[in-house]
Amino acid sequence: MIEKFFKNEHDILVAKELANKTVSIILAVGMAISSFTIYKLVNDQRTVVIPTKVDKEFWVTSNQLSEAYLEQMGQYISTALLNVAPNSAPNQFKLILDLAAPAFYQQLKSELTNQTRYLTENGITSAFWTKSIKFDKDYIAITGTRNHIIGDKVVDKKEIVLKIFYIVQNGRFYISSFEIK
Repeated sequence: MIEKFFKNEHDILVAKELANKTVSIILAVGMAISSFTIYKLVNDQRTVVIPTKVDKEFWVTSNQLSEAYLEQMGQYISTALLNVAPNSAPNQFKLILDLAAPAFYQQLKSELTNQTRYLTENGITSAFWTKSIKFDKDYIAITGTRNHIIGDKVVDKKEIVLKIFYIVQNGRFYISSFEIK
């Protein structure tokens, strides 16, 4: 009888040990998968910097941009938008459309298509020199001189203000619209 009691106790302890080993293995595998997932998420973060020439240090969070970043984006966009010739317009305007917010893409595409047509039909080359860049919560204002050139003659020279309206979503800069005054 005592032997039977100890045999039952032994069997129970062996079963508990087996259950503990199984649970430990399952937890170890779960921790390994969790660790790998966390490692991939941390290391797979991506930073996209658009301006071709970065002059100043800047920072970006999920919904805010540093002033230096806004200044450099304003310079980049104004160059792509206003330093343009009839043969370069489609490629340069594509750079602008790459920054377009999805909800505003078609509207911007239509405006840029009309601008390309105008430049091409009239043989106008546009040159722009920035004088100042200011920014607010939802726009960048770039003041400067724009020259329209046909052939080798300046046909229009005036001070303009380019306002680039933007939104920030998940740390990404998007253009919603622009206006030239």
